[in-house]
Amino acid sequence: MKNLFKVFGITVFTAVIVLSMTACGGAGAGTGGGINIGPTNGQLTINGLGDYNGKYVLAAEKSENPPSPSSPLLFGAYSIAQSGVGSHAPVSGGTAVLKIWLCTESDEITERATFVNYNGSGSKTMVVAIHNTETPVTSPIVVPKLIDTAFSSGKATVTWE
Repeated sequence: MKNLFKVFGITVFTAVIVLSMTACGGAGAGTGGGINIGPTNGQLTINGLGDYNGKYVLAAEKSENPPSPSSPLLFGAYSIAQSGVGSHAPVSGGTAVLKIWLCTESDEITERATFVNYNGSGSKTMVVAIHNTETPVTSPIVVPKLIDTAFSSGKATVTWE
């Protein structure tokens, strides 16, 4: 049981770091930095969210390290502003549809982040959080969940259970 709490703590900590570094950090706010956001065809549809209609969802690939060119990570949001803030996807009709980007770089020191199209395939573990607001100013209203996700050509559909 102690190991379960340790893994859960690492996962939540990881989600907070990844989400803050890629979406909420100061990237682009200082000198020499910049946010590079490309269009994406990547998409994650989450069904089974009927209890959360009117709320908002954000997702990031589970990792213990920040994204880098040698180890990019997936990031899911409704949109990403040039400031680097990710807007959460709204839940409507029990479903949330997130755009998925591949974050190939995120560095708070150099204030840079790069998001590119995701069209890959394979299994990924996503950390999914539900919030009351569209932007990341509040804590999740439920414990973030790990959801095993099978992407095909950048798209996946999962069920929140």
